[in-house]
Amino acid sequence: MIILLSIYVFSFSFCTSLPLYLSTQAALAIIFIKPLGPHILPCIRPEYEDLNVNVADNKKIFNSPGLQMAVILNKPVRIYKPNLDRNLIGIENKNRTIIYQWINLINGKMYVGSSWKGSIRLLSYWTPSIIKKNLPIYNSLCKYTHNNFMLIILEDLGKTGSVPKDYMLSREQFYLDILFKTYPRLTLNKSPTAGSTLGFKHTAEFGLRPHRGVH
Repeated sequence: MIILLSIYVFSFSFCTSLPLYLSTQAALAIIFIKPLGPHILPCIRPEYEDLNVNVADNKKIFNSPGLQMAVILNKPVRIYKPNLDRNLIGIENKNRTIIYQWINLINGKMYVGSSWKGSIRLLSYWTPSIIKKNLPIYNSLCKYTHNNFMLIILEDLGKTGSVPKDYMLSREQFYLDILFKTYPRLTLNKSPTAGSTLGFKHTAEFGLRPHRGVH
């Protein structure tokens, strides 16, 4: 019930900014999410006014023949419109161990990650020195901008330190298995194995030395 209520609030706040005919389609599509994952949301841009596009463009994007649905890999704990919710992302995920998913709303491509300290990792996606690294997720964010992404918290595993790091990685692996086996052409992850290489989350969150690999 709480999840459904949160989805309703999200759909209401988002849809009120759209023209009436688009609001109705978007609200209905968002409310009728399947009770068990993977879950489907329509391919829609989260911030129309900020992108300065007209009604015709909105309709074209909403009914885009190239992508009409975006896949969420589990019933979402929290859903964010990245640029609008940037402060909320930092507040709600502070000192939380999380599994998260980025979705490109233009081409449907997805990235799955885990974080020992949620806010540190998630806010790093706005850090210039991080976002300029040559990795698929960063390249996609730079090309399409945060406005054209949705950020999903797939699991909140509790306060930082309340679960072992190995368990966190096992939960990330669960979603990576789904992503690489079911949607291999839509992945923005370079590795199909959680924690197989050392990257940001290990160096910045675990206090380990940097490694040349990626995550």
